Amino acid sequence: VYKRQEVFSSAGDAAGTDGIVGYEVIARFATRFDFARGTLTLARNASSLNPRGSRLHIALEGQQPEVDGEFDGIRGRIAIDTGSMSAFDVMSPVVRSQRLIARYGASQRFVARGIGGTLESYRARVRTLRLGNVVVRNVETALDTTEKGAMAEPTIIGNVGVPLLERFVMVLDVRGRAMYLDAVR
Repeated sequence: VYKRQEVFSSAGDAAGTDGIVGYEVIARFATRFDFARGTLTLARNASSLNPRGSRLHIALEGQQPEVDGEFDGIRGRIAIDTGSMSAFDVMSPVVRSQRLIARYGASQRFVARGIGGTLESYRARVRTLRLGNVVVRNVETALDTTEKGAMAEPTIIGNVGVPLLERFVMVLDVRGRAMYLDAVR
């Protein structure tokens, strides 16, 4: 168990970070992320972590866990990204094809720099976001408009990050292709 160590970090905020736990570790161990307590627990198998809440099937695209999902009627794969400091990003191909900037009346443009370069997006709120069978309402969202890079990925509709995941205790079992989300009370 790693306690109160800065293991979740956005790019460019490396000061005070002891390290980044990446795929090489979570592919070998079941991992419990308790964002509220600031702990990360590794175990040889998920049952040792006593996972609770909803069990979601995950698929791996390279080293990125993905779940079946939907937001406001748009269905597709959603990536789970414990390194993202955005609650929910909608990929730019979906933003364009569904005309989401107009649909949500988004007018506040936002520019950020991350590990993948400069990201451009518009602020919005989706009414309903579904990850597997877990439903979250009124989610702060970035409608990405970046033409290249990770946020222009055409095979997924979105990317969920720490601000949304911290509403849960999450157990990620890459070997068992499962993720458990237990709402923080």
